[in-house]
Amino acid sequence: MRLLKRGHLLWILSCCLLAVMLVSTGTVKAVEEEFISGTVAAATKDSSGKVTAVKIVTDKGDYAVANNAAAQELLKLVDSEVDVTGKVAVKDNKKTITVSEFDVVAE
Repeated sequence: MRLLKRGHLLWILSCCLLAVMLVSTGTVKAVEEEFISGTVAAATKDSSGKVTAVKIVTDKGDYAVANNAAAQELLKLVDSEVDVTGKVAVKDNKKTITVSEFDVVAE
């Protein structure tokens, strides 16, 4: 098993803590699993230009993709058409999907 670097571990713990705080204060509205179709696009890149986060661009708006194992796979599929299933949270009219599964429709 690979050990996480201290910075990565702190980032993960911070994200988890933030998620718990947001859900417990009611500032994030979670809904049932949704199915969306769209195009994987880069949401953020590091200083070397490597994609570090993605979003799904749909005709109903953009969905930021929460970081999990599926998101890590989607990093490799920028510009691909995908069908995605996952839980959607809405905060300040911004949608974030935690992907539970996806299928590539076209690369």
